[in-house]
Amino acid sequence: MQFATILRLRCGYSMAPARRRALERFLRADRSPAPQAWLAARAAREFVGKPQTLGPELGLLFGFTWRHAVAASVRTGESSRYDADVDAESARRHAARCRR
Repeated sequence: MQFATILRLRCGYSMAPARRRALERFLRADRSPAPQAWLAARAAREFVGKPQTLGPELGLLFGFTWRHAVAASVRTGESSRYDADVDAESARRHAARCRR
């Protein structure tokens, strides 16, 4: 996301309108599910039609989907065992095992 933001700030005014829209759509994918549908369509095109980008859209789609799923589980108060956060008790136990 940082690279895309910097690219927009440095080159946005000189980019072709279609490329600028694609960059803006990518930046919105972090906050909205609609651009994720665009990524899904581009990923499907890699399997069905002529490859254009060597397929990174699927990985990006999985990353955005994962991020939204973890955020939703936090909002609902559910504890996710797949969350990247480490609670203090687990960190203490791990540190104790490493000191042995």
